[in-house]
Amino acid sequence: MMALRRLLSHNGTHVGIHRRLEIGPPPDYSVVDFGLIERIYGTFLAVLAVWWLASLGLYIRRRHTPCIAEGGVYLTVVGAISGFLVCADMGLHVVLKRWPCSATMWTINLGVSTTILTIFFRGVLVFRKYNLCHWKASFFTTLFTDPIPRDRPPVSSASSISATSVATSTEGLVRPRTSLGQQDQQPAAVTSMRRRQTEASEPHLTSHLAVWVTLFAIWTIIAQVLTRQNRLWPAVDYSDTSNMRCALGWEYAPVTALLALYLFVGCPLASMKLRDVNDAYGIRTAVWTGIAAGIPGFLFYILWVFYVERKWPAVLVVFPDQLWTILAQVANHATAVFVPAVRSFTEENRRRSVTLCLNMESFQKVLNNPVLFAEFKQVAIADFNVDNALFYEEYTSLQDAVLAAYTNSPNTTAPATATPSPRSCSISETPNGIELEPISYNKPSDIAPWVEESRDPNFTLPSRPSTVAIFGPRRRSVADAWSKRKEPVIGSSSNSPSTTIQEPPSTICNHTSQVPRDWIVPPHLLARFQSFHDTFTSRNAPLEVNLPSSVADVIRQAFMKRGSIHVGIFDEAAKEVVWSMFGNTFPAYLKAREEGPKCTDPDRWWKRFWGWRPGRRRAGVDV
Repeated sequence: MMALRRLLSHNGTHVGIHRRLEIGPPPDYSVVDFGLIERIYGTFLAVLAVWWLASLGLYIRRRHTPCIAEGGVYLTVVGAISGFLVCADMGLHVVLKRWPCSATMWTINLGVSTTILTIFFRGVLVFRKYNLCHWKASFFTTLFTDPIPRDRPPVSSASSISATSVATSTEGLVRPRTSLGQQDQQPAAVTSMRRRQTEASEPHLTSHLAVWVTLFAIWTIIAQVLTRQNRLWPAVDYSDTSNMRCALGWEYAPVTALLALYLFVGCPLASMKLRDVNDAYGIRTAVWTGIAAGIPGFLFYILWVFYVERKWPAVLVVFPDQLWTILAQVANHATAVFVPAVRSFTEENRRRSVTLCLNMESFQKVLNNPVLFAEFKQVAIADFNVDNALFYEEYTSLQDAVLAAYTNSPNTTAPATATPSPRSCSISETPNGIELEPISYNKPSDIAPWVEESRDPNFTLPSRPSTVAIFGPRRRSVADAWSKRKEPVIGSSSNSPSTTIQEPPSTICNHTSQVPRDWIVPPHLLARFQSFHDTFTSRNAPLEVNLPSSVADVIRQAFMKRGSIHVGIFDEAAKEVVWSMFGNTFPAYLKAREEGPKCTDPDRWWKRFWGWRPGRRRAGVDV
C-alpha cells in the first residue's frame, strides 16, 4: 500500500498513468486516506492467514472422520498449502513497496497450477470411487431403459425402471450375463477389482499430481534462466509507472493453458460427470463448488482489468486486481477445507445420540440412520456383501411406493392380520412392523468366527475404501451365529448389561401393518416388482441374495405363474436379508468403527462422565 501511495501521490505519477492509458484527466486523490487503507488491508491479510492456518490444522486433525477422509486428505492439504502461498505472494505484492517479479512467476506457475490440479484430481477421486462402488454393486448386471444398453447403468435401482413397462414386457428388466460361467469369471473379476481399487486410490492420484507439479517446476526453472523481465533481482519498484505490474509473458504460457482447459473444458465436464454422484458427506457439493467458482472469478477478473481499471483507475487504491486471485483461493479453501472440518463436528454430534454394540437394537439404529447406513453400505461394498444392502434399500423404497399406492387407492380396506413368520421365535410382525429379537454376546469368543478376519492388518476403516483389502476365512452361515446366541429370550436375566433390553425395536420397513400383505400389486407397480425379482431373487440373478430354498421357491413360483402378485411377496426374503446383514456385515462394521463386540459396563459411567478412558476405547461408547 506504500507503493500505491507513492504511485498515486501528488508527484505527477498518476498523471503519467492517465497519459499512458489515454483515459482523460486524472482523478483527485486528495480525499483518499491511504493510512486507513493500509491498516484495513494489513488487518484483513493477518486475519486471513490465521483463519487459513487454523482451519487447515483443524482439517488435518479431523482427517479420520468420514466426511473428510472420503474427499482426499492429501490432495486437499496440498491444494490448501499451495493456495496459502499464492495468497501470501499476492498479499505481499499489494502491501510491500518492492516485490520481485520472479517470486510472482514461481508462485503462479507452481501455486496456481497445483491448486487447479488438486481440484481436478479430487473430482477424479470422487468420480472413480463412485464408479468403483457402482461396479461392485452392478457386476454381472445389465439394465436396459431402451433397446441400446447404456455404458454406465444405474446401481440396480428397480425404481428407475419406467412405469410403462408392464410385467409381460421383456424391456426394462434386469438380465444377467450368461457369456461365461461364474468360475471362469472369478480371476478376471478379482484382477479388475484390484485395478479399479488402485485407480480410485488417493496415493495413485497423488503420484500423478507429483508428476505434473514436477513438469511445471522444470518449466519454471527454464523460464527463470531465459527470462529478462522476471529476474530474481532487482525487485519491482512501484514508484516507476512502467513497472506498475509484473509483465505477463511467455513464462506463464503453461499455467495459462491449464487455466483455460480447467475453466472451459474441465468445469463443464466435471459438472456433467459429477451430477449423478450422491454421496453421504457432501463431497460432491464441495468439489463441484470448488470447480465452478473459477469461471465467474475469471470473468470478473478480465472485466476488472480490461474495463473497470481503465475507466475508473481510482479503484486500484481500494481494490487492487490481485485481490481477485486471493478471493478465488479463499472460496476454494472454504469449500474444500473449512466447511468439511465444520461438518465433521456436526455429523459427529448427530452420531453421538446413537450407541452401538453387537445386538439387533444397535443394528436397527444403523438401518434407521441415513448417515450410519451410508457408512454401513461402504463396509458392505468393500466386503463384497453389497447385494444385501442394496436389497434392503430397494425393498424399503418399494414398500414406500406400495404404501403410497394403497393410501391413494379408493378401494382400501382395514389392514389384514399379518401372517406369522416361520421364525416366530425370533421375528414377529406386530402393529409396529417387523420386530426382530436382539442378539447379544458376552465376550468376543461368542461371536461367529467371521469376525476374526477383521483382525487382518490389511483391513482399514470404511472412510478409506480405496485401500480396503479384506481377505480372510469364508464366513459361516447365519445359522451358525444363531446357534451361538447366549440369551434367545427378550428381557431374560443375564450378567451382561447388553442382554436386558426390554422392548425389541422395529425396522424401518413398518408397512406390513399398514398395508394388507395379501393386497394385489397395482398395475403401475408390476414393472417394479418384476424388476426387483429379476435383480435380487430370481435364479442366477445379477444380485441374487442368499435365501433359504423354501423362501426363494415361493417367490420364483409366484412370478413364473404370471398370476396375481401380492405386495408381501418379498417380506420373508427381507427378514432373511436383515438377519444375514446382521450376522455377516454388522460385526465387520463395528470393527471398522474401532468398536469392540462388548457393550459398555454401566458401572463405570462415572469414569466416562469425567472423561477418564484408560487404554483402548471400548465398544458401546458414543459414536
